[in-house]
Parts: sequence; C-alpha cells; structure tokens
Amino acid sequence: MHEWFNKIQKEHENFLLSIKMHKRELESNIDKRREEIKSYLRDKEKAFELEKRSELPHFVSLREKVKKRVEKVVLTKKKLNDEKKKEVYGKCITTSRWSKPICNVSK
Repeated sequence: MHEWFNKIQKEHENFLLSIKMHKRELESNIDKRREEIKSYLRDKEKAFELEKRSELPHFVSLREKVKKRVEKVVLTKKKLNDEKKKEVYGKCITTSRWSKPICNVSK
C-alpha cells in the first residue's frame, strides 16, 4: 500500500511540475507575442510619422495654391462687379440725358 501511495504522490508531483512548465511556456509565449506586437506598432508609428513628414510640405503647398486661387477669384469677382456697375451707370447717364434718371447705382 505504501508503494501505491508513493506512486500516486509521484504522479501528482509530476503532474504539478508539468503544469508549472506549461504555465512558464505560455507566459514566455505571451511575453514574446507582446514584444512582437509592440515592435510592430512602433514600426508602424515610425512609418506613419515619416509619411506624415513627407506629405506635410505637399499639403502646405496645396493650401498656398488654394489660397492664391481664392484671392484671384475674389479679385475677379470684384473686377466683374466694378465693370457691371460702370456699365449700369453708363446706361443711366445715357438715359438721363433724355429723361429723368431712373437708376440708383451705389458705388
């Protein structure tokens, strides 16, 4: 009976040892995977920062182009409004020579 008890106790110890070894392996694998993920994310972040830095001058350039185009459109619109006012004012003067002025053009 004593041998049987020793045998069961030994199997139990081996079982516990096996569980501890599996636990260490799993923890080790988890740590390795965690480091792989951290490394992957660091690399992705570096790549993103590099891409951002390389594209930033392009965006600044595009913004400047848009700003210049908007200024040009504003000036063209003002010029067209001024020409329209001159044309309307000219018609009013021509009409007023023969009759009472009917135009009210604000400058």
